[in-house]
Amino acid sequence: MNGAEHVKQAVPIRCEGVAVVLLKKSLDQYRVLMLKRAGRMLHNEWCYVGGGIEQGEKAWEAALREVHEETGITEVRLYYANQFEQYYSPMGSISIPHPYS
Repeated sequence: MNGAEHVKQAVPIRCEGVAVVLLKKSLDQYRVLMLKRAGRMLHNEWCYVGGGIEQGEKAWEAALREVHEETGITEVRLYYANQFEQYYSPMGSISIPHPYS
């Protein structure tokens, strides 16, 4: 690099939607809330809570809003899962992330 200092640059990630996995501990196991989709996208499929990020909204804000809109639940603690399996649906031209640990 001819003595030039290496400069790190942030790579912007464009994200248009969120998926939220709602867990509830019951005795010694966790239960996952799934919703059956009524809209055009993924119609009649069981899915996590999710939806689009609105203009000017942060992903975590969209997650809380979507949980409230779709379930009425207002008390949620958010945790970030940084590992996902992604499944591509050629019919809808979408990629569906599924967190794992």
